[in-house]
Amino acid sequence: MAQDKVPLTMEVAGEQEIKSNTGSKQRLASLEGPLITLLVIALLVFLSAIQLTVLNPADVLLVAVAYSAFRRGVTSGLWSALLTILYYFVFYSQPGQLFHYTLDHLSRLSVAIVVSPLMAILVGTLKQRSDGAARKLLEQARFHETHTRTLNTELEQRVRERTAQLDTIMRAEHEARLQAEANAKRLAAVLAERQQLEEALRQSDLRVRLRANEMETAFESMTDGVNVYDRDGRILYTNTAYAHLIGLEAAPKHVQMTPEERGNQLILHDEEGNPLTNEQRPVARMLAGEVFTGADTVEMVMQTLDGREREVSVTGAPIRDQENNVTGGVLIFRDVTERRQLARRTQASLEALLAMAEELVQFSGERDAISPPDLAQRLAELIRNVLACRRVSLTTIEPGTGELRSMAVAGLSPELEKLWRERRPGYRLHDQLHNVGAAERIEANEVVIFDYTQPPLRDMPNPFGIRTMLFAPMKIGKQIVGILTLDFGENQHDYTENELGLARAVAKLAALVIERERLLQERAQAHADELALREANRRMDEFLGIASHEIRTPLTSIKANIQLAQRQMKRLKEQRNSPIADELAGYIQTMQDMLDRAIRQVGVQNRLVSDLLDVSRIYAGKLELRLAPCDVVMIVQRAVEDQRYIVEPRQIHVDIQMTSAPVVADADRVEQVVNNYLSNALKYSESRYAVDVRVEQRNNAVYVSVQDKGPGLTKEQQEHIWERFYRAEGIQVKSGSGVGLGLGLHICRTIIERQGGQVGVESIPCEGSTFWFTLPLTS
Repeated sequence: MAQDKVPLTMEVAGEQEIKSNTGSKQRLASLEGPLITLLVIALLVFLSAIQLTVLNPADVLLVAVAYSAFRRGVTSGLWSALLTILYYFVFYSQPGQLFHYTLDHLSRLSVAIVVSPLMAILVGTLKQRSDGAARKLLEQARFHETHTRTLNTELEQRVRERTAQLDTIMRAEHEARLQAEANAKRLAAVLAERQQLEEALRQSDLRVRLRANEMETAFESMTDGVNVYDRDGRILYTNTAYAHLIGLEAAPKHVQMTPEERGNQLILHDEEGNPLTNEQRPVARMLAGEVFTGADTVEMVMQTLDGREREVSVTGAPIRDQENNVTGGVLIFRDVTERRQLARRTQASLEALLAMAEELVQFSGERDAISPPDLAQRLAELIRNVLACRRVSLTTIEPGTGELRSMAVAGLSPELEKLWRERRPGYRLHDQLHNVGAAERIEANEVVIFDYTQPPLRDMPNPFGIRTMLFAPMKIGKQIVGILTLDFGENQHDYTENELGLARAVAKLAALVIERERLLQERAQAHADELALREANRRMDEFLGIASHEIRTPLTSIKANIQLAQRQMKRLKEQRNSPIADELAGYIQTMQDMLDRAIRQVGVQNRLVSDLLDVSRIYAGKLELRLAPCDVVMIVQRAVEDQRYIVEPRQIHVDIQMTSAPVVADADRVEQVVNNYLSNALKYSESRYAVDVRVEQRNNAVYVSVQDKGPGLTKEQQEHIWERFYRAEGIQVKSGSGVGLGLGLHICRTIIERQGGQVGVESIPCEGSTFWFTLPLTS
């Protein structure tokens, strides 16, 4: 309540002060009207003085009276009216006569006296009424203002009280909010700390997992088997290499077993083949504290779960805790089977190489007791033992022609060996290697592996069942003298670098052996050539004797026949008109027979002379060949027709498999070869047997053969049949003339080879012979 009274007392004092100030202001304001009227009068006087009449004085003064009464009430208006009347009394009197007025002046004065006060009263009354209404309104306004102030005071008091309450509440809320913020900060700090701990834990777990993954990746990438054991010998971890090593697929639960159970499944032996007991096994020894490294590595033989036998080298160490107690261990299993086998094979190879060297030394002493084929065969067997392969073959190369010659083979059955030795004529190394793109590599002394499961070899005949074959050139200097081949049959085999190097060394050693044998043969051949030269001189003398005799004999016969023919002709002439004309036909026939015999003898003489001339030309290097396009089919047909005419009624069967065989050759010389083949076949076979002639295409050449049913030739005779002046002993002529110098086949070979072809013979004693030649076909 005291707080309510103090503002009210101050409010009353304020109102009194306002009233005092208002009374003073009203007293001063009551003089405002007269002052304005005086100012107007002064203005009018001034205007009159300057004789400037702009405004009507009565109008102006009435306005001033009305303004004074309106602004400050009736009193102020009456004062202004009084001043107006005085103005009229003073200024409207006649000059020099105070208070003397004209009628006009009097009328104006009267108006001023009457109108001015009335106007002041009227305007003042209206002013008072308006001011009363205004005061009432003001009082009402003040009442309302006072009431409003009272209400505002009460409202302010209530607001202050409510504000105080609100302040208390807000302070409490503020303190609660501060406390909540503090709690929130502490909670946020706790949560942040927890998140940091969780993140650190997650990072630690991630690092552990990454480390574990790295370790697992490292273990899995190792080619050696790795096992981690606990203190009881159970397997905690194993990698893929160990699973492959022991054949885990055969017993997947093996790694989950106890050491005793595992020992019953996985059989282990030491290097001497003695089985290992449970106490001797690497796991038990490691858990007992042993460390396997360096010289202490465990070497053993493992019988795997899938039945394989592997040689294993084991290293490892136990795992200890801080108190140095064994809590487990790690063992590493390395498969050394191939390495040990390679070491044993290398040792065996060295021993075999030493054996080969010893054999070579023995060969020097046994040179006269062992034949070249036997020497090559023993060498092939030695090489097969050295290289531990299934099959080995040695093939020589003819220096001049490059043709392959079968020398020796080891590891083939008799049937396959026979097939291997029966190489077709004209089989050259360069042709075979060029087909597979290896000629340059062989020339560069490289060892080449041929895969017969891949083209182009896959599409070629493979009677020996070869999967992969190793070719090693046998070279002396820059000259390839032979080829060493080896294979492992149909089994897949990957040749190692050691095997390739060993094959290269063995091929070099074999080449030296072959070259040594060749030199020995050349030395023997030189001695034989000297003896042959002597024999040739002897045969030359014999030949000259035979030749002179053979030449003289036909000439003598020709001369005698001619003489007889002349005598017969003379008798015919003498008896031409005689009655014995009937006998003329008989004489003529006799004469014709003798002339035919003379022609044949002359033909023999010409052939002998021609052979002698051809041989002379061959060795003088003057044998001329007139090469031109021709058809071998037509040449053969012409030669057969000539021989049929000569040897009628002998049968000559012709089998021509080609419509034409175009070649570039000397047609006359080719026909000479065919005639020689036919004449020999007819000469050395019974007349009741036919001679077969065959023409066919083989590869890119025309093949012409003449087959007879004669006595045949031995292997030795076949090797010498193409030599000059050679005549096979024991071969008798069955029909025709037996005259011959042993030059025909030698001349035939020279003619054919000079034109890019080849000749050959296939013969079986007592069954007949087949002589053939080939010429390259033109495109």
